[in-house]
Amino acid sequence: MSELGHNGVAAEELKQFVERIERLEEEKKGISDDIKEVFAELKGRGFDPKIVRKVLAIRKQDAAERQEQEAILELYMDALGMLATTPLGQAAIERETRRAPAQSELKKAVEGLGTPVEPTEEERGKGVVAAFEKGGTRMTIATEMPPIPDFLDRRKAVADA
Repeated sequence: MSELGHNGVAAEELKQFVERIERLEEEKKGISDDIKEVFAELKGRGFDPKIVRKVLAIRKQDAAERQEQEAILELYMDALGMLATTPLGQAAIERETRRAPAQSELKKAVEGLGTPVEPTEEERGKGVVAAFEKGGTRMTIATEMPPIPDFLDRRKAVADA
């Protein structure tokens, strides 16, 4: 490159770059002013500019990036107990409100069983999922069939033979 000087070729080239950037900056300012006018117009027509800016930002994202951000946002909102403000959270609240009377009856019935205690290992082996004690009596609840005793297995094996 030639020496930078008042009359040098490099000085002229530098001047052209600077003038070009200045023109682009002016165009950018003009476009920015136009965008501000559009936002003022949409606000005057009842639209919320903040929301429109969010819509524009979302439209710039690709679908995968948008889904990832929405999932993380939902996770954080759930962790903070804020999902009640979302349509999904409101639907869950409505469902639980409808179920509340049945749950209340179930709660009363369970309370009548006694104090909840942990099932023993032996009870768990028999499919017990809950145990209660009341007045020295133990009650258990199993949701699965207990394992078939060995003698039934042997009887079936003999019948199959």
